[in-house]
Amino acid sequence: MRPAQLPADRHDFFGRQQELAWADALLDVEGAPTSAVISGMGGVGKSSLAIHWAHQNAGAFPDGQLYVDLRGFDHTQSPLDPDEALVRILESLGVRSDHVPDGLDARAALYRSTVAGRRVLVLLDNARDAAQVRPLLPGTSGSLALITSRDRLAALRVTGTAAVHLDTFGDADAGALLSRWVGPERVDADPTSLAAIVDATAGLPLALAVVGARLRDAPGVPLSAVASELRSAREVLDVLGDTDPAVDIRAVLSWSCTNLDPETLRALCQLAALPEAPFDAPAARSAMGRQDLTALETLTRASLLVQTGWHQYALHDLVRAYAGELAAESSEVRQGAIDRAMDHYIGSANEATVLLEPIRVPLDLISPAPGAEIVRPVDAAAALVWFGEHRGALQAAVETALAEGLDERVWQLAWCLATYLHRAEYWSDAIALWRVGLAAAERSGHVVGQARAHQGLGVALGVQTGLGPPGPYTPGSSHDIAHSARTHLEEAVRLYLSEGRQTAAAWVLVSLGSYNDEYSEQGVTTMALERAIELSDEPSLQALALNNLAVHYMTLGDAVHALATARAALARLATTDDALAVAHATDTLGIVQLAAGQVRDAAVSFRTAAVAFGEARDLKYQGPASRTSGTRTPWRETPPRPQPSAPRRWRSWTVRATPSRTGCVACSVTRWVGPCGQRRCLRAGG
Repeated sequence: MRPAQLPADRHDFFGRQQELAWADALLDVEGAPTSAVISGMGGVGKSSLAIHWAHQNAGAFPDGQLYVDLRGFDHTQSPLDPDEALVRILESLGVRSDHVPDGLDARAALYRSTVAGRRVLVLLDNARDAAQVRPLLPGTSGSLALITSRDRLAALRVTGTAAVHLDTFGDADAGALLSRWVGPERVDADPTSLAAIVDATAGLPLALAVVGARLRDAPGVPLSAVASELRSAREVLDVLGDTDPAVDIRAVLSWSCTNLDPETLRALCQLAALPEAPFDAPAARSAMGRQDLTALETLTRASLLVQTGWHQYALHDLVRAYAGELAAESSEVRQGAIDRAMDHYIGSANEATVLLEPIRVPLDLISPAPGAEIVRPVDAAAALVWFGEHRGALQAAVETALAEGLDERVWQLAWCLATYLHRAEYWSDAIALWRVGLAAAERSGHVVGQARAHQGLGVALGVQTGLGPPGPYTPGSSHDIAHSARTHLEEAVRLYLSEGRQTAAAWVLVSLGSYNDEYSEQGVTTMALERAIELSDEPSLQALALNNLAVHYMTLGDAVHALATARAALARLATTDDALAVAHATDTLGIVQLAAGQVRDAAVSFRTAAVAFGEARDLKYQGPASRTSGTRTPWRETPPRPQPSAPRRWRSWTVRATPSRTGCVACSVTRWVGPCGQRRCLRAGG
């Protein structure tokens, strides 16, 4: 009798069109593989997909369809021995039990002989590992062993087994699946709660089915009530629990961990302590406190960890929640992982910050915990790339530090991350981050931390608002925000000086002078910048102050003092190796020369600055050349008009090349404010 052992197909099977097409293609190629693996985490729908496809294609296997539950991840029974599995398969194929030989090799050989020349489908569900499956694979084409496993069974793929890995559903498919359960009317009536449920379940089909079934059985319960329960990471597994272990998410996840050795399970708990964002190998090594990445490979094969790129990983939210519960049983393991992770992110971000802005005063950090890895980018370009790749992880680290009550870590992370946010002009994010950092610094009582937060918040508020012409003061207006920005900067100066941080206070005075130049008496600018020069003997700082003084004098129409001060700024940098600062100062000299009518000298300065920007790898501010080529100018105002006596070619170049925004020696955050070409530095390291 032809065996037909497939379990019942789900009438409500949903999605997975790409994977179904992949499986269909196995039948359409000459020399088709004799085995194929569907892998994925528990609850992702591997068995449902395999059974559905098997029913759809049963006609392609006229000699029978076999089904064997290998119990690789089972809560009640141990994994099925391949010896016993072969006895069942052979008897299903018509071999009498007394003709089944002893020994695994002999039984496997008889199995391959029996299916040779036939077209048989063998669905091997819930496999533990490659060793359990290998004896059950057909030896000739025509028959197919379709395998499901939480393990990726990489050893089988090496020998020619086809494979596909199931991911969780995307937001659209997850929403559509939930809509099937509860009805489109309820879903359409509350899309916000639908999105929250999808987010909390992280698109895991089993979790969505659990929530959907409960909502369908309770038509009076609003989606918002379930969404509210699921928002808490500590309660999400309770909400998704069930008395039947087969659909209890916590139990389903626990079965994936039963095969892990103690060290790998410990590593999973440590990785769960990382900020809730994708992470790379250095972050993983820091959390685990060791260099060996074998545990990551094991967890990836077991579908408990997702490899998103080369040495790039992510934990599914529900796996993180379950591992977090396990980690809570050993507070020492968990806290050690958190401390090392924080040391890694803060230490690495501090290194990158110093490279991005050499004039910025670095954090006074204690030595990192043993096992914490500090990434040290080779140059400013690499530092910028590092920040771009780790922005999400750093923001998540702030959330982790807040949740753990690590206030000093919060403002330290804010200080480092804000460097990149300022550079990339994410001003709204920077303001929100600085508010959190300031509150944390105040809670911790750290005076320098408060000063840094006041400084950063003052800079971010001012730059986002922009510098505008004087006008009546109206609460809530840009003047109101500018007043708040000045207040934060003034408080930063006071706090720095109270701690004897004169250089840090000087950097703030440079920024404060820029604001005062717009909203206060003109003499305040000169006093603030001259005071900054008095407080510090650092050439870069003095050059920055002189640079801005030169622009200020140009605004007042004092060309003599403007030119002398711009040249003095360049002279102060002669003893430094700060190529970017020299580029900006040279650019400023060109602007002052152009305003003074020294067109040819200005052209030389601009070209020199363009070369210097290129050598410093700052393409965004590569002098007039890069500005001519279309560098974006977010605050576009009328540029200075060309000199009437200039040659036509020079006039055309001047109009196109003059920026509406260019950089300063401190940070490249400035803005044109008038037809004279005035610019203001709003940001300095402190």
